[in-house]
Amino acid sequence: MFNLIVNIVTFVIDSTLGTMVTYDMGYVGLIAFLALLLPTVSVSVRRLHDIGKSGWWILLAIIPIVNFIGIFVILVFTLMEGEEHPNQYGNVPTNTLEHDGNIHTNY
Repeated sequence: MFNLIVNIVTFVIDSTLGTMVTYDMGYVGLIAFLALLLPTVSVSVRRLHDIGKSGWWILLAIIPIVNFIGIFVILVFTLMEGEEHPNQYGNVPTNTLEHDGNIHTNY
């Protein structure tokens, strides 16, 4: 959602300034895209780790031939609930409670 808002704002800025490089992206949009690329991939990989999948699944959304299907696979994975127990990628971040200054896990 954040990326969508940033894209709309940068499109308006590029259209107003006349800095469009292609029909849908200008220089400001390109800078915003590059600035948000690494955090977006990082959050996606972390979400895949939460459900026990490898971060390499994100390549389905990047490879051009399987891109259309891959985006829907990644969407389904991100909508799935995370695992209840720690997996090979670490502890479950949603199953922790903090009270009295101590972190307690409830699994």
